Amino acid sequence: MPQSLYLYYDLNKSGAWKGGLNFNPYYDYSYDGTMRCVEQSMHRLGISKIDILHIHDVDYFTHKEKHLVEKYFSEAIKGAYKALEELRRNGNISAISIGINEFEMAERFLKEVDVDCVMLAGRYTLLEQNSLKTFLPLCEKNKVDILLAAPFNSGILAGNENNLNWNYAKASKELIDKVHSLKKICGNYNIPLAAAAIQFPLAHPVVKTVVTGAVNVKELEDNVSYLDVKIPSDFWQELKTLDLIAKESPVP
Repeated sequence: MPQSLYLYYDLNKSGAWKGGLNFNPYYDYSYDGTMRCVEQSMHRLGISKIDILHIHDVDYFTHKEKHLVEKYFSEAIKGAYKALEELRRNGNISAISIGINEFEMAERFLKEVDVDCVMLAGRYTLLEQNSLKTFLPLCEKNKVDILLAAPFNSGILAGNENNLNWNYAKASKELIDKVHSLKKICGNYNIPLAAAAIQFPLAHPVVKTVVTGAVNVKELEDNVSYLDVKIPSDFWQELKTLDLIAKESPVP
């Protein structure tokens, strides 16, 4: 089963998470702003090359308003991408990626520019397979790899009854009911829900790794151990029979 561990540099993120500096975020997807970000990051990291560099959060989830999304998308295509393409050509970075919360916006990038991979947060999970229709086939056609972030959909698929968050907010009753159905079937097969959540996206040929969050060493060790849980084919077939996952979903 494919696995990877890598360091990636996150463009345009500051102060958004616990422990961050108390700065207001300023989104700058321009050529010059991108070059400054990369240069400063390399100085801080003490390295001369970055493996994967992501243009992050050009989506509605982050910016909320259509005019802002369109503004930043245009700026990223003409500015940030141009900078990264130059850095990739010169050997300063190995790969260009889009880090994003919506597969629809990722699809727009793929139709405009040549990226190597996409870090897609939460849009191909046990709860969501709409990206199977057009986006993942486009990735396969263009030979674009997916780094599937948030396989637990920000908590609800981790199996903890105290965390019923989906997309960083309280999940709807419909989603909670669906998760309870998934947990019941997992229980019948003696499978942790989190193991099924981590292994499911990895069955798709374009998904090369899952990127899981962890707040302590135990969670990290648990996430690694879930890759080794044996899940019988009957389990996946039952999920399809009960319409809990799309019938066309590749399964382990």
